[in-house]
Amino acid sequence: GVLTQRGNMVDALSGPGSTSTQMFTAALQDALADETVGQILIDIDSPGGSVYGVAELASEILNARSQKPVVAIANSLAASAAYWVGSAATEFYCTPGGEVGSIGVWQAHEDISGALLYEGIDVTLISAGKYKVEGNPYEPLTEEATAFLQSRVDEYYSVFVEAGYPA
Repeated sequence: GVLTQRGNMVDALSGPGSTSTQMFTAALQDALADETVGQILIDIDSPGGSVYGVAELASEILNARSQKPVVAIANSLAASAAYWVGSAATEFYCTPGGEVGSIGVWQAHEDISGALLYEGIDVTLISAGKYKVEGNPYEPLTEEATAFLQSRVDEYYSVFVEAGYPA
């Protein structure tokens, strides 16, 4: 059976060109249950995507290896989250002109407070809970919020590396 990953990895279906980790896992489980499928090929062409659900999908692939051979190919790109998925296979190949790697995690913060102020829009955030509005786009990041977001990025990166995929 051939499982194809094209476009971004996402934790839920979010648009054309993306594959959710749930849908990918379901296709993997279908291939495992199908007695006519002797081997699973994961055909990847993806820049990666969201970290959410990728560790769980990689675990499913690792478990699948005990039932059927699982081979992955970067055809022609397997970066970041897609590299993590491919690396969980029994064997992982790359087309001659392909690329693999880009192990890392990032998060963006857009501070639109200046643009809103320029337009005469004043946003007031009303919240409960000390960290509920941390990292919102309506105000600059505080040092505390920056440190918190960096700690989350570092934590996800550690999970990625500790899963056995060299930095």
